[in-house]
Amino acid sequence: MFEVGRRYTIVTQDHEGECSSSAEILEYEHPLVKLGRVGNYEILNVTSPAFVRAIPNDKQARDSEEKAHKEFMESFEVKLHKGD
Repeated sequence: MFEVGRRYTIVTQDHEGECSSSAEILEYEHPLVKLGRVGNYEILNVTSPAFVRAIPNDKQARDSEEKAHKEFMESFEVKLHKGD
């Protein structure tokens, strides 16, 4: 599922291997997603074998990842008590 207005890293593949690019989602109606490019746009069929994955790549995603990492690290925090 894509959120219109969010930025994603889009990974595709062809006979030469995987490549990635960053784009803003302009429209989404499964299976087609309209990606904003500088001065242009691209339509991508997400059911195509060429489509590999899309990963949110914006401030909201980074903040969420940072929060999850902090909570994870705190769950393993070792508390030391000095003996009296």
